[in-house]
Amino acid sequence: MDGSSTPKKDQTTSAVAGPAVPISPVYAQGEGPQTFFNEPISDEKSNPIRRATTRKQTLIAFIDELTALRDEEQMAGGEDVSRAPQSSKKNTVSVDERLQTEGANMFFHFNKRIRQVDTELLNFANSVRPLGSSVGLISSSYHLRARLQQILHLFRENAADLFPAKVAREPAEPVKPFSSRKRSKTRKHRLDPAKAATRMIRPIVQLTSELEEFPKQFELLAQDLVSFLHFLHDIPEFTDEELNGSVLSAEADLKYWASCLREFPGQFRNPAIQRYVNDLTKEMDGHLEDIRDALRVFRETGVSTIKLTQNHTQNGLQNLSTVATFFSAVTASTLQYSWDTPQTQPGTTAALVNGLWIASLVFSIASSINSQLAYHWRAAMYRSPRSAVPWWVSIWLTRTPLIFLVVAVIAFSAGLIMEDAQMTSSPVQDDNLERSGGVLGMVVDAMAKSGPSNPPASAPPTTSPGRLRFKQIGLKVMKEQRKKATLGMGAEGTSLPPTPRRQSTSISLTTDGRSVFSRHDTLEARFSQLRPSRFVAITSALKKLSTSQLLTEHQALVRHLQFSPDGKYLATGSWDRRAIIWKVGEEASCSQHRTLAHSAKGGFIGQVSWSPTGAYLLTKTSKLIKIWSVETGHLIKDIVRHHRIQAVTWLPDGKCFAGVEHDQVHIMDLNGQVLATHRFERMEIHDVAFLPEGERMLLVATLEKSPTDLKPSKSRAEKRIVVYNMSTMKSESQVPVLENVRDVTVSADGQHALVSYEDTAPPEVWRIHMIPGEAGQWARLSLLYTYIPATPVEFAGPSYFGGANDQFIICAGKNGEIHIWDRESGLLLHSLQASQTIGEESGDLTGIAWNHAFSGYFMFASANHDGTVRVWTAPAPPETQPPSRAESPQQMDGRFRALSF
Repeated sequence: MDGSSTPKKDQTTSAVAGPAVPISPVYAQGEGPQTFFNEPISDEKSNPIRRATTRKQTLIAFIDELTALRDEEQMAGGEDVSRAPQSSKKNTVSVDERLQTEGANMFFHFNKRIRQVDTELLNFANSVRPLGSSVGLISSSYHLRARLQQILHLFRENAADLFPAKVAREPAEPVKPFSSRKRSKTRKHRLDPAKAATRMIRPIVQLTSELEEFPKQFELLAQDLVSFLHFLHDIPEFTDEELNGSVLSAEADLKYWASCLREFPGQFRNPAIQRYVNDLTKEMDGHLEDIRDALRVFRETGVSTIKLTQNHTQNGLQNLSTVATFFSAVTASTLQYSWDTPQTQPGTTAALVNGLWIASLVFSIASSINSQLAYHWRAAMYRSPRSAVPWWVSIWLTRTPLIFLVVAVIAFSAGLIMEDAQMTSSPVQDDNLERSGGVLGMVVDAMAKSGPSNPPASAPPTTSPGRLRFKQIGLKVMKEQRKKATLGMGAEGTSLPPTPRRQSTSISLTTDGRSVFSRHDTLEARFSQLRPSRFVAITSALKKLSTSQLLTEHQALVRHLQFSPDGKYLATGSWDRRAIIWKVGEEASCSQHRTLAHSAKGGFIGQVSWSPTGAYLLTKTSKLIKIWSVETGHLIKDIVRHHRIQAVTWLPDGKCFAGVEHDQVHIMDLNGQVLATHRFERMEIHDVAFLPEGERMLLVATLEKSPTDLKPSKSRAEKRIVVYNMSTMKSESQVPVLENVRDVTVSADGQHALVSYEDTAPPEVWRIHMIPGEAGQWARLSLLYTYIPATPVEFAGPSYFGGANDQFIICAGKNGEIHIWDRESGLLLHSLQASQTIGEESGDLTGIAWNHAFSGYFMFASANHDGTVRVWTAPAPPETQPPSRAESPQQMDGRFRALSF
């Protein structure tokens, strides 16, 4: 088959065939998403549900398609063409391109956040450098910055595998994530490793590119954060609760992620695991932002407070040292003059007085020395923190200066009192002594007078020996003070020079910006050439979808609805405590068949589920399961459970069903007897689905705690998609995700699983591979497609397979939008709005269900908050069979190559 016979793009699909996008080599092996971004194929400016009931409309549509084909043949490079003459041209991109762009932007934002934290840590280290006991904090901040660079490098390697055209790799060369203060000196000696080693103050960080190191690096980062916080607490002058909370929250989540990731050894090159790891950048970004802001506040507020407190303490020690020094000088002078004065009345009192003054001198000198020692110890950045200093050393440095000074004052005062008592006990009285008020007054009086220190020899003695001694001491002190003043030796105040501060520097992380191209860019372009011939009839039929019937029997919100496997019935469960079975007629009309009433104490109906044969219907409330006969509408069995029932699902044989209760899946027969129980520790299961062979089940759950019993602090809990073998009672495959999973559905051939999420997370199709092994086959999951609407949609209820052989993916939005994708290509075939179709405002949608077995028509039903159910129908084209889903990617590649030659 040569190139001339290759099918051309028609007018309907030309607007979605964007330029070819390089795809990751991992995805090219069939391991990851290879989908396309989707715009509705129907013309947005026209009515989304056109009823081609006349021959004129059919001819006009056919002419438009031929015109689009002719225009496409004339275009070079396959540019987009409008689908109708009145429509404006619109450039669209593939879902793979959009996912790669979003994933790469997520990494780039994380990279920017890492750089911000790195810069803030550097500024923080520079600002705390003048503080006492800051060397541990500076060292821990350096190691934390180095760890962040290693984490960033691993995330870059992971992103480069996932998005090779967006994220460039970087060589794992040693880097210095610290200040560039001595960068010029290092650059000079770069050629001489020996000299460079002597110039380096800090060690070089050796990066590793092994993705298996993620759990270990997460744990090491948590340890570095705790170490940083520990050294921060060694400075007790200021406590920042915000920084403490941010660091502790990040530590808890890092340990949780590390513990969870250790359950996937050897799988970190698996695209599903890599995608989950890349999604963790968004969770880590919140922690990094909190730490950055807390560091900034601490640097601007806390550091200044710590400096003020430490300066106040240091000034107090300096003042204490000054007082002790002055007091020791006074004591020494007093002792000197007292010792040199001749004793006219020797005795033990004078010796005791001198002993007390000597002790006062010793203690005052000790107080001055200890004050200086404590001052320099507190001001030193390399001092040991209080927690590392023995208690007796800490007491000696902090308490002894004041204690010694107090003891010195007491000893000096005791000596003065004893000397005064000796003078007052003398029999010789003097008017001056009485007027002066004792020895202290005599000292002051003697220091205030000038003149000879001794009376004339001819004069009779008029004073006691004590008075004479203190008079002489006072005169000598006055002379000494005058002499010092004359010589200019008076004390002058001094001030400490200001501490120089280093300029803050930041680290710039650069990339080489090289591009990586995938070998599947041409494969993508060739695949787009096969779409028109396959989708022309389908999209034309989908455009004719319209509401054929409005069911208004329910009086409250319809929570769930489902068609029977044979397509003859529709079951709806409502919060009005009624489940209604509708019979589907030959012309796609529905009539009420049976009404199944539920008591008020059972709670609201949450789910309806058909048996594989269509003979029975299950209805589920909070703790009650009812089994109904479809033909008669009679209640067969009431099954009361003691725990809340999350979901019910029939097994493929139709003889028993499964009930999900928290972390357990119970297999029960029609009598309510539990045949088997499968427990999944640490998980809260939301939904299960069984593969057609009946041996394996697929479940979606939330991980309540990690294998080491850790729970997330701030981030979202990890969710799991699990393939479980009921024969071996072992999990064969597990995939972690972050979004809130809601529902899982398995295709009829058992090769695909449709996973639905809550809120705005788009549905995904996962391929189920059966891998042969020594002990038999085992299942493996790989992400195939992500179905993203043109605009963000808050999805209502689970998504479903639709069409012949499950060729469609259909989902509903709460705002009334309904989207239909092609499962094989990920192409958005059609979007419609319920309110526009009916011509009146409609409530939010709550769910949707497709009729797989109704022949000749596309048929589905949608439920609303107001209790109405709309039935949508359109004539189906005669040929709606998709290509074989068992075709391998290698076979598709070969077929595409054959088409191009």
